Amino acid sequence: MGGDLVDFFGIEFEAEHPLFSSEFEDLPGIYIIYTPGKCLDIGRTERLKTTLEEHQHTKSWLDNAGKKEIYVAFHLDDNAESREDKENYLREKMNPILAKV
Repeated sequence: MGGDLVDFFGIEFEAEHPLFSSEFEDLPGIYIIYTPGKCLDIGRTERLKTTLEEHQHTKSWLDNAGKKEIYVAFHLDDNAESREDKENYLREKMNPILAKV
């Protein structure tokens, strides 16, 4: 994927990938959906590209972003237990607008 590396509470992410104009791969990991100054959502996936293409919250992301660009930050992690732990940790720290349903 490639991108700038950003630290979110001790976890390094590739960041600043525009949601609708970036090419994503089906990789396992944690993703953060955000706009400048606002965390919209945090999740874990086994296949990032597929998850983003089929996500049930896409309309909510758009509604909450207003006219701001939506970005994706991604942390590669192929361990399911580790992904769950990191997702829970980041949700607690970042308090995303959209809670997991």
